[in-house]
Amino acid sequence: MIPSDAIPPIATRTHAPGPGPVAVAAPAAMPAAPAPAATPSPSLRIDPALGIVVMEFRDDTGQVAASLPTERELAAYRNAARSGQAPGPSADPEPTPAPTRG
Repeated sequence: MIPSDAIPPIATRTHAPGPGPVAVAAPAAMPAAPAPAATPSPSLRIDPALGIVVMEFRDDTGQVAASLPTERELAAYRNAARSGQAPGPSADPEPTPAPTRG
């Protein structure tokens, strides 16, 4: 252990010669920009008409930048549901027949 008298008090310590204290200018105050609403990205939602999950990716402003399925694909799903070519959200898909070996 170092004896307490081996270290001089702070007031008696000497500093190495060198430049004096450096003045630092305070940064200019910037106007506070409103923080965008905290929105997770990607976010998930269920399209109730189609019964499918839609994943939405948002940009820095919180607007939807992209989605999976895309808006074009969602429109195709809606058109198919209206025309009766696609099963509704509560319908079970038909099972795929097992391949036969022959």
